[in-house]
Amino acid sequence: MRLLLLLLICLFGCSVIQAKEVFFNPEFRESVRLDSSLRKHFEKNRICFSGQTFPRFWTVASYKGGGGKVSFSSETGLLSVKTEGEGLRIQSRNYRIMRRQIGDSDCKLMIDASGKGSVVFGFFCYDAKGKYLRTVKAAQTLVFDGGKQRKCLIMPSSQIPLSIDNTAVLLIVHGELDISRISCQTVQPAPPVLPPEFKLLSDGEKISRILQSSDYELPLAALADPSPTVRNRACYKLGDLGSKALPAREYLAETLLNDSSEPVRVHAARALCCMGSAAYNTIRRILLGGNHRARLTLGASIRAMKNGVPTELEDAVEWASPPVALTNASLLPDGDFEGAEGKKLIGWTVEFKDGATGSYEIDPNVCYRGEQSLKITKDNGKGYIILRSKMPVTIPAADKKILSPLTFRFFFRTVNASYNTLLLPRFITAQGDMLNDDPSLNRGWGIESQSRIRNTPSHAWSRRCIMFKPKKRDYELYPAIIIYGNPLTVWIDNVQFPATPFKVHEAGPSVIQSVYTLEDAEKIISGRPCATAAVVREKNRKLSLLLNGTKISPVLYKADNYGGDCNYMYRHGGVKLHLANIRLDERLNYPPFGTPWNGKEINWDMIFSGVENAIRRAPDATFILGVSVMLPRNFVDKNPEEAWIDAKGQKGYGNNVHLRGFGKLPDSSYFYWPSQYSDKAWSLAEDTVRNIFRELKKKPYSKAIAGVFIAGGHDGQFMIHRDDYSKPALAAWRRYLRDLYGKDDCLAKAWNRPGVRIETAEIPVIDAKELHGRILFDPAKYRNYIDYREFREARIWQNSARFARIFKEEFGKDKIAMTYCMGGGWMKNFAEFFKTDYDAFVPQPSYCNRLPGLSGGLNMVADSFLRHGKLVIAELDTRNWMRCIYNEVQDMWIGVPYSKRQFQTQVMKDAGRQIANGHGYWYYDIGSNSYRHPEAVKVIGKVREVSDIVAQRNDKDSFVPDVALVYHQKSIFYDIPFSHFRGNWASHLLDVMAYGLRRSGVPMAAYFLDDLIAGDNYRKHKIFIFMNAHMLQASERDFIERNLKKNGNVIVWIHSTGMLTEHAFRPELTEKLTNFHLVYNDKPRNYEVRKSEFNDSLSRGLPLNMGVADTQRRYYDLRNSQYSRFFIPCFEIDDKDALILGRFNDGKAALGVKRFRDWTSVFCAAPGGLDAELLHNLAKEAGCYTVTRPGVLCEVNSSFLSLHSCVSGVYSIQLPGKARFVRNAMTGEIIAKDTDCLKLELPAWKSIWLLLE
Repeated sequence: MRLLLLLLICLFGCSVIQAKEVFFNPEFRESVRLDSSLRKHFEKNRICFSGQTFPRFWTVASYKGGGGKVSFSSETGLLSVKTEGEGLRIQSRNYRIMRRQIGDSDCKLMIDASGKGSVVFGFFCYDAKGKYLRTVKAAQTLVFDGGKQRKCLIMPSSQIPLSIDNTAVLLIVHGELDISRISCQTVQPAPPVLPPEFKLLSDGEKISRILQSSDYELPLAALADPSPTVRNRACYKLGDLGSKALPAREYLAETLLNDSSEPVRVHAARALCCMGSAAYNTIRRILLGGNHRARLTLGASIRAMKNGVPTELEDAVEWASPPVALTNASLLPDGDFEGAEGKKLIGWTVEFKDGATGSYEIDPNVCYRGEQSLKITKDNGKGYIILRSKMPVTIPAADKKILSPLTFRFFFRTVNASYNTLLLPRFITAQGDMLNDDPSLNRGWGIESQSRIRNTPSHAWSRRCIMFKPKKRDYELYPAIIIYGNPLTVWIDNVQFPATPFKVHEAGPSVIQSVYTLEDAEKIISGRPCATAAVVREKNRKLSLLLNGTKISPVLYKADNYGGDCNYMYRHGGVKLHLANIRLDERLNYPPFGTPWNGKEINWDMIFSGVENAIRRAPDATFILGVSVMLPRNFVDKNPEEAWIDAKGQKGYGNNVHLRGFGKLPDSSYFYWPSQYSDKAWSLAEDTVRNIFRELKKKPYSKAIAGVFIAGGHDGQFMIHRDDYSKPALAAWRRYLRDLYGKDDCLAKAWNRPGVRIETAEIPVIDAKELHGRILFDPAKYRNYIDYREFREARIWQNSARFARIFKEEFGKDKIAMTYCMGGGWMKNFAEFFKTDYDAFVPQPSYCNRLPGLSGGLNMVADSFLRHGKLVIAELDTRNWMRCIYNEVQDMWIGVPYSKRQFQTQVMKDAGRQIANGHGYWYYDIGSNSYRHPEAVKVIGKVREVSDIVAQRNDKDSFVPDVALVYHQKSIFYDIPFSHFRGNWASHLLDVMAYGLRRSGVPMAAYFLDDLIAGDNYRKHKIFIFMNAHMLQASERDFIERNLKKNGNVIVWIHSTGMLTEHAFRPELTEKLTNFHLVYNDKPRNYEVRKSEFNDSLSRGLPLNMGVADTQRRYYDLRNSQYSRFFIPCFEIDDKDALILGRFNDGKAALGVKRFRDWTSVFCAAPGGLDAELLHNLAKEAGCYTVTRPGVLCEVNSSFLSLHSCVSGVYSIQLPGKARFVRNAMTGEIIAKDTDCLKLELPAWKSIWLLLE
């Protein structure tokens, strides 16, 4: 680029100044909301501030005791300052300017302001450790004397010492100014212009003149000559001039980087080396830059200097020119560790932080590629180990049109990591801030999928990566890999940044050919009886699915777009139930194209085309009618009073699938959404759907329909995830309160608000600031919002259930009805779901835990659903190697299987949980091409065969786990959202903990507490783990006292069990419930828990870093700041009779056990505080049935075991009873006879299913 400018100079004689912005946010376009720390800072500095926001990366402080008034408007972008006394300082905030960024360039300050006053410009100077060294100020003062003006000054680079590491901006302001811009650019003057006659000379004459010149100007200008021979001699002459040619150093740098001639580049490198230490900043910038060729060339030239490599450049030369080949786009010098020996790493440092201990070395026996890798061992549970690049990688400012993300990727291998251990790729800024995966690229998926480590088989390596989106300014980043948590050994190799592009090619969706005409399909169907389906209860209380009177496994196929390949899945996959879609929304990309329903008229051909396409492909199959309910796009335009409204009065908008936001429509693809409480909207939808059902019944092929699946609303799951303040919502809220309380005085008493009336009750608005650091609503203060949460969650089920009711009214009760459930299998208002006509619901197993080796599956209250006659159908929307339309990070979050082997492993892991627990699953064919491969369908077919075998034995299943997870439905309404419209942090930790407990080797049942009370199953269990029972009613507490605290039972209490009643915050009740003496610390605290040094059978094998709370928050923040948003109040154990197994990092007891004569109490003060290893020990002590030692996901019933290994090893497997034959379910091989135990070698990532006969 610069050579091009030099050429322009030669040709046109124009004067060009090169400039580069070094300040962040110079025009105040970015702003941040004022937080409490900034307000306190202003108060401390005698600044009276008005406004709600402040320019990002800037702050204001007192100068020599001065003060004043400051205001900022994000709309106008004006920072207004009126000083008093000695004035104010405007400073940079949360970033530093590296000295090497300035290099040898001068700094040009530009300020746009109006008013009267003065500004002194300078820099605070610091060393590499952040220690303040000195302040430098420009000699010139900028004076403003009236209207809007732009004032500039130049600070020579020589005024900023080379010995400093980084700087911070300083502006000393006096007077009254309205400032709209503070900019600083590094500038280089244009080189001298060649004399016109010079270009007429021959090359020989040009060279002669260059060599005869006594200063740098002519050789410098000659760098723009078209002849490489002339440029070569010009570089050579500049080298001979040595330090006299110092003004040419930046242009020599450009020549080295970009010239097409190798001799020219070589002599440019030599010239830079001849200029002495004054050129070292320029040299370092090239050595650490992104041009491999220039790095190597300059490194070789420096090594050829007569006195060897200068001390100041040794580290940079080693970085630029390592003893290994640079073979890819990565700017890291030795990411394969092939040039390293022992502990001597090239371009890397290893640091042990916050008490971490361990070791590292090069391992020549293990490698991903090449001959060796880096082996790091962490041998305690404290702190973290950080592998960091020794030098920063500079990411140039992105072109406005080119914002291609860059990937930081590495491969790792480990065999002994516990569940609470993290391997975190990070970018570290020059200021020490740690950057995670860019959420603007991956919506937080990189945080969830690239943190918790998974063990690898002995032969395999796993990939880890995060992404960075280039910004509008240069960024210096240190790629780093952080190991946090429990002891482990990990091998790391092939570290790249920027990494070579990663792309899995995908096939487009298939438009499937129909096998039959509609008439032929109807003839086939006409010979069949009318399809029926029912969920029935067996004598052993298990559920079975009957299809046309025959028991089958609950396995279904759901396709997207044009209907999928029902014929192939039926013929070759053996799947008997298929969804046939009816969609009311507009179809733009796939047939049937157009609008099937405009709010008045129905296009019958379009409405039934999805059903008819499915029928024509597989007339022998049986179908579930997939109804997608969506109001016409123009409904709110015609009925504006029915719009979904936020607290600011803005209308909600979205597309055919998701509510996206509130306010103006971003573009024509969006439309306004109706309120989910609008009677008018739902009445219109009900009438339309009923008419569709009635018309459908007239079709001959309707005999093949055995049920309905209802979808609609947000994500097809009727989710109400944003509070609605519309008139329909308010009317529905008041009707709900009338039904709940009946009278005004009952409402006023419950809400603790004298005078409140039902007909004037408003939808509550909560203040997020007031609730910071809390996880539970105080019922005495927030009963109104607790009621509102229950009302909102109930409405989700009510909105969809109306259509299930209509279907059964029209088609009969001998059909089944299903719907979606966003949020998994316990954090919903299932009490309302149990009242509906639904026979099943479909949640999604955790995406980020789907990869082999991770503790995944669906956290569901399986036994309560069975008790209420409801099936849980897990959605296996797995995608596969045919359908990888995401980037690398997103593929890993979704858990896309890239091979048949991985696909089978993951399906067995997730489907195995459903099969063993008496529930089902379906394959959601997103894109209608995810399973359009014969090898994928072979897996589906074989898995379905095993499912059918287990389903046939369902009525003989007598297995009951000894351990029960106990959930509490009402308590979810007391959860405070972690952030705006997001889930509760403590409940999220319980979810993560539940995944981890599945590694314990201990089978577990799961109930809602009210179902445990209503039935007699509590008599069959020995361990009860109370998960989220924050709020307990008196009758529930009484049940626990009378029925559970006896018979040698063990009760585990998690974090805040029983600390609320319906109307009050009562921490002392937790003491009474748990029989522990506790101290409730109301202040948010760090809940890092360490294993106690205590010799007891329960402490055997426990992780040193205990529970999931600490490691889970480290996904986001490694700091121990007391202001961390992840810290929440906790109990502390203060009980001299308790056995303390774990302590908080301040020494307070966090995990305790009390053994009484007839029962045992275990209290986990930290949220998510129970580990798989402790559960296993408790089970052994209580005489519970365990399958094997921790490390394997185990799902069990009387005739079936599903095992998935998270840790490689040889495992002793204890069967639930003696089996005549133990058969590998997928191969049919008999692996044992007449036994109740066997040994299996299970490498990590291995799934195996056993049939017990």
